[in-house]
Amino acid sequence: YIVASPLLLQSIPMWKSNGVLGLQSVVLYSLPELDGAIDTVVLGGLVGDKIALVPERVRKLCGRLHGWTSLRKTPIEDRKISIVLYGFPPNVGAVGTAA
Repeated sequence: YIVASPLLLQSIPMWKSNGVLGLQSVVLYSLPELDGAIDTVVLGGLVGDKIALVPERVRKLCGRLHGWTSLRKTPIEDRKISIVLYGFPPNVGAVGTAA
């Protein structure tokens, strides 16, 4: 599955200057990845006390969704994919375990 969500604890200016912080990164990246999420897109954040979407991020999500659906329709012999294995800490046999 794909996680697409606005930041509920950060303003858009704070996100753009500092990136996704602390608890937000756990909720948006770490936990969904352990649960099987394949992609995460931050869609916006707080502006005052309201949630606002950033149009370029919504377009980015649409492009990624188009890519995933196009891959499904691409003949198997023409598909190009990559697999990235998590390997931290190094040299302890944890490659691909998300441990």
